Amino acid sequence: MKKLTLFLILLFEFGTQMQAQEAANTQIVYGHNSFQLYVEVFNRENERLLDNVNLYLYEMPGHKLVNTAVTAGGAVTFRIDPKKEYSVESCKKLYLRNGINIFNCYDGENVFCANGAVDFDFFSGGGPEQPNAVLSARMAIDSVAVGKTFKLENVYYDLDKWYLRSSSKAELDRLYAILVNFPSMTVELSSHTDSRGSDTYNEDLSANRARACYEYLVVKGISPERIIPRGYGESKLVNNCADGVKCVESAHQKNRRTEFKVLSFEGEECVSPAEL
Repeated sequence: MKKLTLFLILLFEFGTQMQAQEAANTQIVYGHNSFQLYVEVFNRENERLLDNVNLYLYEMPGHKLVNTAVTAGGAVTFRIDPKKEYSVESCKKLYLRNGINIFNCYDGENVFCANGAVDFDFFSGGGPEQPNAVLSARMAIDSVAVGKTFKLENVYYDLDKWYLRSSSKAELDRLYAILVNFPSMTVELSSHTDSRGSDTYNEDLSANRARACYEYLVVKGISPERIIPRGYGESKLVNNCADGVKCVESAHQKNRRTEFKVLSFEGEECVSPAEL
């Protein structure tokens, strides 16, 4: 009995030592004071890397500007503290702005996560030849031109209704930010339906939905002259799900969309937040 007790004590101590060693190893891999954050920026349409994109590194949650850089060869590298969270925001004339958030997540095998990144990888460092870990992220940005149309994702309505849901307002806030960042921009804000229902009914429904979006943005402070609301009903289907054609629900959903088309745009020069 005493031998069994001694064996269990030794086994417990061995397990404790192993856990301590694993913790120490974890610190060796992830506990460096300085990591590299490598960010590539590319054009979403043609996937070409973009030079001369201004990137601003903010420490979160206080949104404190800690560094700025301009892409060369489509990329920049920042030094970051792995124990802190960051936001990287882009600016390039004639492009919509975008951003990614870098934070500790410990999600499964992931130690770090990145919201807003197209691709994200974490390469742990360690040892004299690789003292720092590298976080690699890819960011897509959209070019802007007069006549170009952008779809607003997740702007949905209850059946036969045009009142905005909370999720719809969140997406419209993205358009609001674009209009604030580009004061020279004017847009047509359009709503579209699927083919089910009469033409007249769908025209009226889509007009009311477009108007609801327009009023939401105006109440937030956008000048009414900068937005033209339009309801197109089922007149601009994006697939063959017309009257009399049997389609699955996911195909009809593609036609129930809200978009904005750029009517005028001059582009805005990038100003460093430190200069504001």
